[in-house]
Amino acid sequence: MSDSDYSPHPLHLTDHKRTNIKPHKCLHCDKTFTSASNCKEHERIHTGVKPYKCCHCDKKFSKTSNLTEHERIHTGVRPFQCPHCDKRFKKSSTFAEHQRVHTGAKPYSCSHCEKSFRKSSTLTQHERTHTGVNPFSCSYCDKTFRRAASLKSHMLMHSGVKPYKCSSCDQSFRQLSHLKEHKSKHASVKPYICPHCNKNFATATTWKKHVKSHTAERNFKCSHCDKRFRYASHLVLHERVHTGVKPYKCTQCEKSFTKSSYLVDHERIHTGVKPYNCSHCEKSFRKSSQLIEHNIKHTDVNPYTCKYCAKPLSGATALRRHILIHTGEKPYKCSSCDQSFRQLPHLKEHESKHESTRPYTCPHCNKTFGTEPVYKKHMKYHTREKHFKCSYCDKTFRDTSHLNQHERVHTGVRPYKCSHCEKSFSRSGNLAVHNKLHTGKNLYSCPHCDQVFTHPSTRKTHIIRIHNGATSYRCDHCSKYFVSDCSLKRHIRIHTGSKPFSCTQCDKQFLDVSGLRRHAVVHSTEKPYKCSVCGKSYKAKSSLNLHQRKHSQELQPTLEHNTTSVDVVEHTEEDQPLLEHNASVDIVVML
Repeated sequence: MSDSDYSPHPLHLTDHKRTNIKPHKCLHCDKTFTSASNCKEHERIHTGVKPYKCCHCDKKFSKTSNLTEHERIHTGVRPFQCPHCDKRFKKSSTFAEHQRVHTGAKPYSCSHCEKSFRKSSTLTQHERTHTGVNPFSCSYCDKTFRRAASLKSHMLMHSGVKPYKCSSCDQSFRQLSHLKEHKSKHASVKPYICPHCNKNFATATTWKKHVKSHTAERNFKCSHCDKRFRYASHLVLHERVHTGVKPYKCTQCEKSFTKSSYLVDHERIHTGVKPYNCSHCEKSFRKSSQLIEHNIKHTDVNPYTCKYCAKPLSGATALRRHILIHTGEKPYKCSSCDQSFRQLPHLKEHESKHESTRPYTCPHCNKTFGTEPVYKKHMKYHTREKHFKCSYCDKTFRDTSHLNQHERVHTGVRPYKCSHCEKSFSRSGNLAVHNKLHTGKNLYSCPHCDQVFTHPSTRKTHIIRIHNGATSYRCDHCSKYFVSDCSLKRHIRIHTGSKPFSCTQCDKQFLDVSGLRRHAVVHSTEKPYKCSVCGKSYKAKSSLNLHQRKHSQELQPTLEHNTTSVDVVEHTEEDQPLLEHNASVDIVVML
């Protein structure tokens, strides 16, 4: 090209740019640029040079455009206004993304499925669900994440930092979304109503999150069972139920957990840290759920209250589990028999009874188990420390649930009320069994007579003992026969001299747990057995029975008038003190 053909007119420069010629190459990588200024701007990524400083704060930037956008945080200027609504934006890119909400445009399509997205970043995150790529790794544990924001949020669990503080109370949170959700509990006005369940919410964000629980597709299917989940993270957590994987290990003891939050809660047992402080008194707690439960004493307000019996629960999960008692729903069904359960751990424990081989033997009491999880759970009763102390007496317990049950002996609280009659119970399980008497559902009928039972094991024992006359379990020491395996095992201890159940207050040992329970009242000042006629209380059920004979002549006419000919065998809680195990005794109740 001759000099006469060259013109410095700007149009020639524009034409030149359109040829896609990029003569300016980065000194640090292979990227090329159409202009020297763009190349220089890019090179600052490698050199770390940030020549543009904010006049309001100490922040610096490598690009003037980034500085301009940042300064709008201080000035509050939002130059980009949406023509469809009143929203304004600081960035043109955010403005363009927002407009797609109105137009419905989703230009970013997934190459693996039919889904499309408004943002390229959302598409990138979504495609990782197909590829399984989690590029963001935690430097403290082996956890990986699809998003940098998720990693950042996770890292706060290790540091313990909770930067988001509630202005209405002393609680603080790791994530802003959790703070917003918490703040809605303080709000008196809750204008957002769920169209599916009529629940009210104070903020649109919390409302939208809740509505998704009704509408979101469950694309993530468990490879071990038929359950499906809305989120991959929920699927990962669920599959640990099947695999038994517990990746979060305590550095102080041998315990491991399926969730990082469970580990954080557990580690506070070792450190003694109680970060949740009551704003009404000086008490502090390891778990937020414990604080919520405690605060009810001061405020009488609990967001997790049962609509059927008004019982306050410690959290959403506990409330969902509790409501199943009232609805009678038992979603976990045994594949080997017709029994079903409210909770998955109860099903797993039950299924182990069907196992033909029981390879796990307890070294303390020789009991055998079909599965390792059930065996480990049993072992805890012998070995685990009792960290939870009763606030009324010196008794200690392995679990908070057992502590709560025990404290009801002192308080007399029976939170589980029957909706059909005036009876109330201190345990949810006893209420569920009692309800069968009213509904007639899930009762177990004897095929040989008119008796019905609230529990299948009671029916089985009845058939063997009354109708079959069979005693299929034989003692090798004395040739005696027994109707159940556990009765035989208890009997064999008489021959072997084994007494695996030890009193924690003295050195006495016992053949079975019932013997230990009977002995335990010697050390206790509790008198849980109260006479319904005169109000006298006794330590032992047998003492109460002996006392009630004095009233028998007065009560006899009433008993004769009210007794009918139908026998129902019911589990009841009045037959034994509220100690640590959830065992129930079968008695025949004349209705």
